[in-house]
Amino acid sequence: MKVLKYAAVNARLRGMRSRRLGPQAIRGFLLDPSTLRLALPRAGYPERLGDASLPLEDLERGLSEGMVRLWEGLVRFTRGDLREFLRTLLFRLDLYNLHSVISAIFAGTSPKLLDTGRYGLFRKEALEGVMDLPSLGKLLKGTFLERAYREAVRELESGRELLALFTALDRAYFLHLWELGSSLGGEDGAWCRRLLGRYGAVQDTIAFLRLRFVRRLGAREALGYLVGAGRILPVGPFLKSPDGLEEASKMLSGSLLGRTVAVPEPSSLDEVERALWGTFYSECEGAFRGHPFHVGSLLAQFFLLEREVKGIVAVVEGTALGLPEDRTASFIV
Repeated sequence: MKVLKYAAVNARLRGMRSRRLGPQAIRGFLLDPSTLRLALPRAGYPERLGDASLPLEDLERGLSEGMVRLWEGLVRFTRGDLREFLRTLLFRLDLYNLHSVISAIFAGTSPKLLDTGRYGLFRKEALEGVMDLPSLGKLLKGTFLERAYREAVRELESGRELLALFTALDRAYFLHLWELGSSLGGEDGAWCRRLLGRYGAVQDTIAFLRLRFVRRLGAREALGYLVGAGRILPVGPFLKSPDGLEEASKMLSGSLLGRTVAVPEPSSLDEVERALWGTFYSECEGAFRGHPFHVGSLLAQFFLLEREVKGIVAVVEGTALGLPEDRTASFIV
């Protein structure tokens, strides 16, 4: 039964992977950046992204929307709990839209939103009509985000900063995704806990290091802005982390990822972040080894699609800024 469950979607996954642009291929475009735009439609992205005159902002938005369309091609070959889990991965783009709407409300501007497609949580048109926090609350009613949003807005009215609202939404989404993945049970549930746990560890480690060494918050205060700590990840490593960036990154990666990241000393936060993501993406590549009849390869491919988009954006932005090739290449993980 499990073989039948994954047969159709795995065939689509193999087709998708055959057209993917890995880090090595993306770095190759630095030799002739003009060829990158031509390669995007061949990789399954919208044809319009091949237009060299397309502004950078529109290109970045088009890449994210193209990723949605690529993923829809897999979701429609699944059913039941597996389909719901794979669909929920796309809600990350809805979360981006919510952040944009809230930021626009406070800035008095119009948000730039993504079209999250047929499987998205909210229609783009519905979010475009949101003008204030109460109307956004009505839109979230009945969703897994409703309670977290309501409580966070109440705290915001009591003087808490806006970052707490963003964190509350991110946390509610991640915990919802974790519960859906775990409920798949058996090998599928184990793969979801493994990859989502590593993903949450990288995200929380990066957020914690930013809060500690950029915003200069104390360890306990920074914990309040993490997504998985306390529910999925232990809080001890964060509270006991050293006061230096290199030492803290090594201690947290060793405790939470089971592998100490190798960074030069002295190192920048950007270098630490790239090392952490590199460790995670190596874990994702491992999901394709052995037999393919589990959700791990699908979940890993979603994260690798995100990596692909980030790499493409790095090449385009680096070229536009006139950065040296080796400098731009360092941003492609």
